[in-house]
Amino acid sequence: EVVADKTGYPAEMLELSMGHDSDLGIDSIKRVEILSAMREREPTLPEVDAGEMAALSTLGQIVDYMGATANFEMARPEPSSSVSGLQPAARPEPMGRYALELTLAPALGLSQPGLQHAVWVVGDGDVSDVAHAIVDELLVHGVEGRAASVDDVPADARAVIYLGGLTADASPDSGRRVAREAFALAHRVAGSLKDGGLFVTVQDTGGDFGLSGSDRAWLGSLPGLTKTAHQEWPDASTKAIDIRIGDRTPEELAEALVDELIAGGPELEVALDAVRLTPVSVQRPASVGPLSLDADSVVVVSGGARGVTAACVVDLARATGAKFVLLGRTALEDEPAAVRGIADDAGMKRALMMAAKATGEAVTAGPSAMGITQYALGGRAHPGHVGVVAWIGTPDPYGHALFPGGSYREALVDGWLKATGSSGVLDALDPDPALWPVPETLPEGLHIGGWYDVFSQGPIDAFALGGGRLVMGPWTHETVGTARVGGRRFPDADALDLRAMRHAEVLARLDLAEGPDGPRVQYYLMGADEPDAPGNTWREAEDWPPSAVDVRMYLQADGSLAEACPTGGTTAYVSDPAEPVPTLCGRNLFLDAGPCDRAELAERDDVRAFVGPVLDAPREIVGRVTARLHVDLDATDADLVVHLVDVYPDGRHVQIAEGQARAAWRDGAIEPVQGVVSVDVDLWSTAVVLPAGHRVGIHVSSTDFPRLAIAPADAVPWAERHTVEPRPVGVRLHHDPSRPSWVQLPDPQRAAPGLRCETD
Repeated sequence: EVVADKTGYPAEMLELSMGHDSDLGIDSIKRVEILSAMREREPTLPEVDAGEMAALSTLGQIVDYMGATANFEMARPEPSSSVSGLQPAARPEPMGRYALELTLAPALGLSQPGLQHAVWVVGDGDVSDVAHAIVDELLVHGVEGRAASVDDVPADARAVIYLGGLTADASPDSGRRVAREAFALAHRVAGSLKDGGLFVTVQDTGGDFGLSGSDRAWLGSLPGLTKTAHQEWPDASTKAIDIRIGDRTPEELAEALVDELIAGGPELEVALDAVRLTPVSVQRPASVGPLSLDADSVVVVSGGARGVTAACVVDLARATGAKFVLLGRTALEDEPAAVRGIADDAGMKRALMMAAKATGEAVTAGPSAMGITQYALGGRAHPGHVGVVAWIGTPDPYGHALFPGGSYREALVDGWLKATGSSGVLDALDPDPALWPVPETLPEGLHIGGWYDVFSQGPIDAFALGGGRLVMGPWTHETVGTARVGGRRFPDADALDLRAMRHAEVLARLDLAEGPDGPRVQYYLMGADEPDAPGNTWREAEDWPPSAVDVRMYLQADGSLAEACPTGGTTAYVSDPAEPVPTLCGRNLFLDAGPCDRAELAERDDVRAFVGPVLDAPREIVGRVTARLHVDLDATDADLVVHLVDVYPDGRHVQIAEGQARAAWRDGAIEPVQGVVSVDVDLWSTAVVLPAGHRVGIHVSSTDFPRLAIAPADAVPWAERHTVEPRPVGVRLHHDPSRPSWVQLPDPQRAAPGLRCETD
């Protein structure tokens, strides 16, 4: 009911799968209004972290988050397959109509919290004189200040005043520059200000926030940023100030602004001219009369025109023929040539379909299983199949979904077959890779994947086969396009408009629009879950993998991991199928997915952990990670599982990547293990940077259940797997120059490869 009231959507139309941004048009301010209204109705609702809330994308995710925060199960409506059972909705209460007005707000003599910190006064160019004057005025009141440009402000700054909105240049380009500069500044200091501090923006839009029709309206974006910061940094002190410059000198402006900070009041927004004002919402009934819109009218729509706003705009356009100017953060695509000059929906659809039909060409699109199907079709080289738009799929079901390295992905395959009612086909599976050919080529297209997706390597291999564009984020199978992955938040991981990218790719492949600009490869370089850690940002490249040097780190008998050749010895463990190593996280679908701490597993007797030296500088790992283990067994078969982890200074072993191989299937066919054998393990690709002070870690084991089935100790064909009883297996890793075990890490920062053992 609250969401319906605040968005205008009828309650009976709302679904938990709706995106609050894409479907309902709920921005950060509207989200706060909804939460406030909910708390008024239910005072016992838990306090929520605004930063974490910002990473959630659907109503259902918000319900789950609030339920988990309160440590109780929130009621979720049962899905309905039909609308026939819906009860008529109660007639809604009349919607209030409000307008923004300024009201007198005499100063209360209260100092702005946060002035105990050194204040960074940010303003260069034509406002630098004001910045220096403010520093001098602060000093009069015993407050330390420093005039600076945006680039000079450190990430640990605790008090910031941004003056960009005072610039004399009020052009649209200047307004965009100011908005971007202020956002970049807020992003930089967010890590420190979320724990308390001061964030102030200053502008001149007439000393009344533009309500009088100021011609400086393009500089009016700063209060929106400040109000968002106020919600996301509840422990910080924030304020947006609009001061009319008029004939004031820099010194007079500085005096007025510092007076506001030293002896003003608690208002979030303050307008300073001849008097001190603050904006308030005042109820104002709508006047009744005919709609004064016609074909000559131009309507400006803010917020990108999404959700219920989009529905209203479409209806208004149909009813009036008016023109609409959309203000949003995403650049609009060019109109396809086939629909130019066509003004109605039906005509546009007919034109697009006729254009595609005339060429006899088709572009396929879809995620997951539909991605797998697209790649299978693409491998047949049909002349009419001109493009694929696939995300979280794979062109190699055998090597990625069923038997990677010969190991059976039990949780994924059994879970999928049970979910689709197809468990009976399990016994018909044949682990012969020759029966599961990988396409030799694919049509060009757009391939989207995630570093923690169950098919993580699939989009990368498809890009290598067909070309086009590749996007790899830090995502799991179910979190593509979001910032929250497996219990942690990756900053800006939700910054790409994947829906627009997919749409543009389809039109371009059908020659209905120009091809999209931009790099061929966009990938997210993951970083540690620590303030100011390197990485956690998007990178661009023209190919994958980016240029890197493969560096081998050798597993040593003492449990260390080093670039030096091992000198001898072995490491042994016994793997008991009755007590397998549990799956905690990683690249999963029906299990917990994403990064997690594996430190507790490193202490098990059936896991061997190898840890490298403390890094004295950040270390990047970008590309495909592989391992080679020299082992002997006291049986004829066993799985070998390798996990790559980031070892934190506090002792955490955070999952990065994993791989596995069946020892008896090491060459693609049954070959029982006899003596010492060499087994290669593919950990697929990743992109991560480990900060200085961290260490590279490797975990080796022979079970990872239920992600992987328990391998029988006897090398038997797949169809005979039930004829042998699993039993404990002794595994011995070798660490000598003639039989080394190693992990190979692609390092884009290295100029030359490291040491290679002579017999490696």
